[in-house]
Amino acid sequence: PIIALLFAVMMVSNLPLPKVGRRKSKAMYAFQAINLALCYGFGFARVFPEYLLTATLSYALVGFAWGLRHRGDLGDDEDDGEDEGDADGGPLDLEPQPG
Repeated sequence: PIIALLFAVMMVSNLPLPKVGRRKSKAMYAFQAINLALCYGFGFARVFPEYLLTATLSYALVGFAWGLRHRGDLGDDEDDGEDEGDADGGPLDLEPQPG
């Protein structure tokens, strides 16, 4: 229960965490893909809970540490809270439309 509460707090925090996705290094991409496949397989099969806990804690600890260190690199994907403008970057037209 304590770990679940800790992860719940981390989910709503604004700490930067790298997303799972393509990496520049093929070795890191392979490592990530294999671990992700193992986690899904072991999770659905309900086996090796120790591996699942270790993988989750490792991803969180290493990911948050890396994210804090490289916060500027992750800024492209983060929402800055400003939702003004349309998809083209222009201002929103808030006037009522006929019809």
